[in-house]
Amino acid sequence: MSIFYNNYQKLVSDNDKELVKLPESDWEVLGRMMTYMETFHLSLFELEVIKKDLIGMAGEAQLEGIDFLERLGMPEKEFCDRTAENAAKRSLIEWLIPTVKNIVLVIFGFYTLKWLMEGMPAYFGITNWTVCVACITGGVSLFDGRLRGKSVYMNRRRRNLIWVFEIILLVVLNFVFNTYIFSSPNSYFTGIVSEEFLITGGGTFIFYVLFALVLAVFLWNNSYWDRCSKKYQWQ
Repeated sequence: MSIFYNNYQKLVSDNDKELVKLPESDWEVLGRMMTYMETFHLSLFELEVIKKDLIGMAGEAQLEGIDFLERLGMPEKEFCDRTAENAAKRSLIEWLIPTVKNIVLVIFGFYTLKWLMEGMPAYFGITNWTVCVACITGGVSLFDGRLRGKSVYMNRRRRNLIWVFEIILLVVLNFVFNTYIFSSPNSYFTGIVSEEFLITGGGTFIFYVLFALVLAVFLWNNSYWDRCSKKYQWQ
């Protein structure tokens, strides 16, 4: 088992590679179907297995010279309803893992950045600003599956535009947080809340503890998805 790669990521990557071989008209059909089935809160691995099967059906339809919708043998919605009815639902741990992972990553990233910028002081800590941003990021990750599912069917240009928009949004939010919400000793503006340490201790010790937490969360994440993969014939 790899620390930074798992079978779910491999399946997603394999599906993306097969998807681009299909006509764009099939992308639209698959996009509608997957977006609709996401509303049933199915397991993410289950969704990717369903996507793999649908991509295979679309490929067969292309070889047979028939329309993908004709290959389904029934209306899209009816096919999705029947498929989702018997599919595994997303468990609590599937909601929890990406949230915890993003919170830990953000805390580690911002702590490390601030610690290095301050010259790696022997005594340092994690601020309330860092924890607040981490929790917001973790909350956003609850919608990550839906956004990721929709973006799969976008062309490269639209994907890049979304990335640019997200970066700009992060910069704007960072400015708002630093200027109007939190105030630091060197700030020209007085925020609503003063930025202060919530957890303090040895700077190096906190760094290694956070680094260990990052590794532990990645192992937990990949172990979960690799266990899920054993339930399916996906390769």
